[in-house]
Parts: sequence; C-alpha cells; structure tokens
Amino acid sequence: DESRQVTTDMTIEVKRVIQENESISLELSKAVEKNTETESRCASLEEEIKSAVAEKEVLSDKIHEIEGNNDKLTKELDESRQVTTDMTIEVKRVIQENESISLELSKAVEKNTETESRCASLEEEIKSAVAEKEVLSDKIHEIEGNNDKLTKELDESRQVT
Repeated sequence: DESRQVTTDMTIEVKRVIQENESISLELSKAVEKNTETESRCASLEEEIKSAVAEKEVLSDKIHEIEGNNDKLTKELDESRQVTTDMTIEVKRVIQENESISLELSKAVEKNTETESRCASLEEEIKSAVAEKEVLSDKIHEIEGNNDKLTKELDESRQVT
C-alpha cells in the first residue's frame, strides 16, 4: 500500500512537473515570438535610418549646389551692375530655397535622431527578451533534470513494487 501511495504521489508530481514544463515552454514561445517581432521592428527602423541618411546626403548635395549658385550669382552681380535688380530677386529666391532645404535637412536630422533613439530602445527590448529566453531555457533544463530524476525514482519504485 505504501508503495502504491508513493507511486501515486510520484505520478501526480510527474504530471505537475510536465504541466509546469508545458507552461514554461509556452512562455518561451511567447518570448521568442516577441524577440522575432522586435527584430523585425528594428530591421524596419534600420531601413528608415538608411532612408533618412540618404535624404540627408541628397539635401547636403543640394545645399552645396545652392551655395555654388550663390557664389556664381555674387560674381555676376559684381560684374554686371545693370542687372542688379534681377540678380537681387534671384538671390532672394535662392536664399529662400536654401532656407527651405535647411529646414528639410533639420527635419531629416531630427527624424534620424528619433529613429536612432527608437532603435536603441528596441535593442534594449531585444536584450531583455534574450535574457528572459536564457532564464526560461535554464528553468526548462532544471525541470527536465527534475523530470529525469522523478522518472528514475518512479522506475525504481516500480522495480521495488
């Protein structure tokens, strides 16, 4: 009777450990899924960063081009006082365009900074998810060891029975 009770107790414990193992496996699956989603979001942010950097380079090239135009217009203005009025209007137009481009560049730099910040935040989330995954993995190994021990004890108990 005592052996049967021990066997019954062991069976109940093994079932409990198996249920706990299944619960941990589900938590691990959720952590892996979250990690995959985070990696996907980070990849998307990296693409946004690349796009913002490309936009920044285009705007920078355009600024250099406009600065070159400003120099040319200044020389033409010095060489030809007869077109002073027309050149003044053109310089004002180019300056406005330059200010607009500078504003666009500032926005692109701000967006880049925000994207870098979001990416850094996502990297922290990934680190956290990986740490959670490692903790769950360790817990699974511990439970598997307990399962093996309980199975061995159950086998020994059956052998005695």
